[in-house]
Amino acid sequence: LEGDGGAAAGGKERREIKGAEEKIQALKHLRDVTAKDSKNLLVEHLEETPPLMSNSGMASRIKHYYRSKTDQPPPTIPADALADGKPVGLDPQQESPFFDDLPEGNQSYVSALENNMLRHPIAKHQPAETDFLVIQKGDKYYLRPINSIYCAGQCHPFLRVPAPNSKEREKYQKRHLSNYIHGRLNKNGTLLRHEVFEEFSTTSETAIRKQLKECAQFIREGSEGGHWILKDGYKMPEDVADEADTPDMVCLHESLQAGHMRLRNMGVKTLHRGDDVTAAVTEITKDTKIDS
Repeated sequence: LEGDGGAAAGGKERREIKGAEEKIQALKHLRDVTAKDSKNLLVEHLEETPPLMSNSGMASRIKHYYRSKTDQPPPTIPADALADGKPVGLDPQQESPFFDDLPEGNQSYVSALENNMLRHPIAKHQPAETDFLVIQKGDKYYLRPINSIYCAGQCHPFLRVPAPNSKEREKYQKRHLSNYIHGRLNKNGTLLRHEVFEEFSTTSETAIRKQLKECAQFIREGSEGGHWILKDGYKMPEDVADEADTPDMVCLHESLQAGHMRLRNMGVKTLHRGDDVTAAVTEITKDTKIDS
């Protein structure tokens, strides 16, 4: 689970108005993430494919940003908005937390949904009285009200999504694959080859086989054509065991996979650096001038 969503850019926050409770209670199990017995807040994104998205169970905060002035009182933020998030006053010299500046006026403020990875400007809407949520859990159904509904604008990412073939991506894949194989063998004792290929369908077969041979031994027995067991005395490499993948890091690499898949679905199979494309266009321009 994530911690605090971070402070406003350019300096410390001013807390001039009391808002929603800041503490976020950590959830121990995925089954605890449910809408059947909690306050429900819905957010709809304007962007069809946001560059970053949080996973289930990760925490975010709502903050209401405004310009604080010594000669003017803070803006009057509606009680229902204060129940969702906390106000944050910024000094005139502090940078805006968004791409554009905060609006002028002593009653102006902009709400934001943010965490360690990103920030979205959001606008609150009034849910229709006829709308409600139906939550299914097993064979039971729960009717819940929609307490708040927001529309989220353009994503302001704080972290960079790695490139498809970068060293950062290769290290993450190796670490993720090693942890999966080692964890499954420690827990179950055996691992079938197709189980790894199904779990890491986007990883090359060569990389999977190489990682399996490093930590496991293949036994040619059984109805499945053989299985893998952990090598005697095998220990996880220090670069894998000492570096844990944070939830934010997992989201970055999942965003990379999603973006790469979208490009492949559009028929884009080869990626080029921007400077390489510029050089190619320059050469084409020179050739055109020579031909003319």
